[in-house]
Amino acid sequence: MKGSRCWVLALGLLVAIAAIWSPGIAAGSHRSTGGTEHESMPRADLNDIRNRFSKAVELAKVVLDQGCPPHLLGTKVLPFAEAPVACDAFVAASLVSAAVEMPSLSTEAVSWIEKLANDALSRRSQTAFRSTGFREVAELRLPNSILYQGLVLLTLAGLERLSPENALSTTFDAIAGSLAERLTQSVAGFLPSFGESYVWPCDHAPAAAALLLHGVLRPQKKAISEPAGIGLTQRLSDMLHYKRGFPTRISPAGKVLEATPRGTVLAFTSAFLRHGPNQELANRFSKTFAETFCEETGGYAACREWPKGIDHPMDAVSGPMIGGFAVAPSGLGLAATHNPIQMKIHQLLDRTARTAGLDLILSMPQRFPLENAIYLWASTVRPWVEVE
Repeated sequence: MKGSRCWVLALGLLVAIAAIWSPGIAAGSHRSTGGTEHESMPRADLNDIRNRFSKAVELAKVVLDQGCPPHLLGTKVLPFAEAPVACDAFVAASLVSAAVEMPSLSTEAVSWIEKLANDALSRRSQTAFRSTGFREVAELRLPNSILYQGLVLLTLAGLERLSPENALSTTFDAIAGSLAERLTQSVAGFLPSFGESYVWPCDHAPAAAALLLHGVLRPQKKAISEPAGIGLTQRLSDMLHYKRGFPTRISPAGKVLEATPRGTVLAFTSAFLRHGPNQELANRFSKTFAETFCEETGGYAACREWPKGIDHPMDAVSGPMIGGFAVAPSGLGLAATHNPIQMKIHQLLDRTARTAGLDLILSMPQRFPLENAIYLWASTVRPWVEVE
């Protein structure tokens, strides 16, 4: 599947959105303001945390046993080759977030996250990224893909957050150091996710968060990761202020190839930055996404793939679209808006998804492991370290 790879969350969570939303939404809707900077996210109920944690554990068992099929919604018509490593990363992130909020869960979480990390490092999770070539890192043969290495590194960061000096800590150090060196040596400070000809800046968000987390969690080794993490987040921040907005695709040399911002791109970037220590940047991406692409009406919400006024047809990135509102940015929006500033729009997007049939997907984790993993992650996204 070609095109922007940031549609990793375009999983049909809102595939029936047309039943709720009409092309005339604009006449009776208002753009989401996303709340104010002073709002705070309600603390999750302990029973709710335990329940989500139990679901994540059961999903981990499914993922480790059968893997995630390389397609969406149980159909080969919608190929998604990255599914194996995506499942590992999303389930692991859900476990980490639960244990950060409820430390008594840490011991059990660590045992599953370590298994998921090893699965992410296995051959079956690497197949989709062969086009980027491979390199040896700490006696491991890893694809060069920034998306693959970013998801693996973030999983290892979560493990380190709960269990310092664990069996994979040296692997965490080695991948962080290798990736940091490659980013520093690259012409534009960005790396491809697939092939070697195109770069998707949003795919760098997992790596950006993970490199910064490495500096915080491995202070004795932060010299190998912190400068690269700071530099990468600064480049993402600078791009947010480009004249036409955050670009979708660039060349390895940094030339903008697709300048028009997209809802999926901003939402993906915002959500993954949320796990890291740079909450200010995550907030800016989230706010820009919600204010530019999301609208609410009648107790529901949905998000556009393109800025209002830009009329492009649906594609593999947007998913099904009606009246400008699309599946992918609305599904991604669940993760991008799971924060204190945008909690209202998050809750309305969740209501839309459930009205559209999400509960049926959630009731069948063995049939839809990737969709379940991503929803679980999208509804638990949070910072993993304290920010001063």
